[in-house]
Amino acid sequence: MTTQTFDDLPDSEQDEFLDICAQAKLVPEDFNVSFTDEIAGDIGVKPRLRSILVQFGAITRAYDDGDEVPWTVQFEEDVKANAFV
Repeated sequence: MTTQTFDDLPDSEQDEFLDICAQAKLVPEDFNVSFTDEIAGDIGVKPRLRSILVQFGAITRAYDDGDEVPWTVQFEEDVKANAFV
């Protein structure tokens, strides 16, 4: 399990993150986004789970991409709730 950075996320997720920041007038470079990929399950059945960490100063939020709701939607909800101010 290796920690990866924002630049390693799929382009569509990067774009969603940047759009959310722009709409909220937040500076994307002020955030540190990292994630880990985990393989869970039995041999031959290996669903992929990602844990995404979003840091903004002393504030850290964790999102599980295995949930039914994409992590970018969860991030947007936190932004709207002023979790990063």
